Amino acid sequence: QFAGDDMEEGIDPSVDDLDFILPKLNVCILIVGTHGDVLPFCSLAKQLQERGHRVRIASHEVHRQTVTSRSIEFYPLAGDPKQLSQWTVQSGGR
Repeated sequence: QFAGDDMEEGIDPSVDDLDFILPKLNVCILIVGTHGDVLPFCSLAKQLQERGHRVRIASHEVHRQTVTSRSIEFYPLAGDPKQLSQWTVQSGGR
């Protein structure tokens, strides 16, 4: 169960109760942003790994250490996240 999930009284939504076999997934999470944007997705990636899924985070090179230090696969994206952030602020994201 993911943190923050609420259980209805008397209902246990555990994986053991599924009527089907959930296949193991290959998941790629694409993150463009700051260190603060990357960290929550590292937690999500770890939760998915604990459930047997293969997870890779694709982000800018500056975030490699943050991701790999948590034993999560990393795929580098091109570009400068600082430039992108500056453009987003200046343009209002339009």
